[in-house]
Formats: sequence, C-alpha cells, structure tokens
Amino acid sequence: MSFKDIVLPDVVIADLYGSMIVQDSDAAASAPLARSGNSNVSRITDAVSEVEVIQKKKIIDSGDPAATISKNDPLPKEITPLPAPEQTILAKDEFRATVHTSTGPYRFLGKNQRNVSVIARYTHDPYIPEQDLEFLTKLLSACKLNLGDVAIINDSVQAVKFQKLNEELAPKYVLMFGLEPSELGLPLSFPQLKPQSFSNCNFLFIPPIGELLPDNPEVKETKKKLWESLKKMFLS
Repeated sequence: MSFKDIVLPDVVIADLYGSMIVQDSDAAASAPLARSGNSNVSRITDAVSEVEVIQKKKIIDSGDPAATISKNDPLPKEITPLPAPEQTILAKDEFRATVHTSTGPYRFLGKNQRNVSVIARYTHDPYIPEQDLEFLTKLLSACKLNLGDVAIINDSVQAVKFQKLNEELAPKYVLMFGLEPSELGLPLSFPQLKPQSFSNCNFLFIPPIGELLPDNPEVKETKKKLWESLKKMFLS
C-alpha cells in the first residue's frame, strides 16, 4: 500500500502545509482551517495503517498476491486476528514409562549401604511415588534402616532379574513389593509375608505398597504380618 493511493481532503492538506501553500481568498473564507497539524498527522497515519492491515488481510484471505483494495471499500469495525497455531497437548498416559525398556546397570534410589534391595513396579514414576516413599521410609525406620541403606529399583523401567541384581548390587535382603518370585527369575516359589532364603540372600514377597495404605481391619492385619516378618529379617 502506498501513501500516494490515499486521497486527502483539501482542508487537511492546507492544514499540514499551511506555511507553504497559498489559498485563494474564497477557499480560505469558505473553509476556515483549525491549526492542529500534529493531531491531523496522527489521525492520517492511523488511517493509513488500518487500510494497509485490511489490504494484507484481503490478500491472505484471497490467496492472490495481486489482490487490491478499493478506496470505496468500507472499513470494518474491527479486524479479526489470525488464529494462533494449534498446540498439541499430550495425554497423561503418553508419559507412562514403558515396561522393561531400559538396559545397562540398574538405576536405583538410595545408596545401598546395607545391601537391601527394594523392588517395586510403578508405570507413572521413575522410582517410587511420594506417598509410597513416605510409607516405605517409615517402614525402614521401624527396622532401623534409612534410604541410604537401600537401593530402590522400579521394575517397570528396568526388568529386575536376581542374577543380574546379585552381580551388580550383591543384596543380602530383597523386598519385593507386588512382584512374584518367578518374575525375578527365582527358581522357587514362596507365599507372601514369609521370609525365604536363597543363594545367601533373604527374600520377602510383599503386597504392593498401594494396597497397604488404606486404613481398614483387613489391611491392618496384613501390616501386622508384614511387621512380624520384617522383625525376623532385620531385628532378630
């Protein structure tokens, strides 16, 4: 859009260039001028800018680079902005950890100072959810242990097999929350909440921590059995 396409009234031109243009007396008498040059320049610039925006919008809508705008086209009351680019929002399930994908040495939470391996399975967390970790911390504290004494491994991120676990972390104790002995490649089966020794290591098969959180008589009885087994393993 060029400024030369804008047709300005004589009154405006005279007001802008009053010091350089000589008007005849009739024109001066019939059209007295208001000396407000700065405000007129601002209004003209705004009008030009608005027309340029309208022309650009017409070109975008028509898809024709040669599209033009007529000076007789009415100005719209408002210009609808172009839509913002669409954003892709991933569903929560798309962030889920893929079961058994990671390879290499086991990644664990803790320092394994007392060779206690804690194995659990969480598909939405790299190690263990905060609520479950709080429960586990209290459980370990009752056994005179802390997070520095253990190695917490998420089986959902790295498939835990006892042979590899034994080579890398040399566990003396393995607490399996929600994992069957066979899932660790153990050649034996044993019931929940009954300590079992194998290959110089003590195992305890425990329900998932999430099942131990509710406060009801059945869960209280399960936690009582769990505590009795932990005392035999760590406090006897």
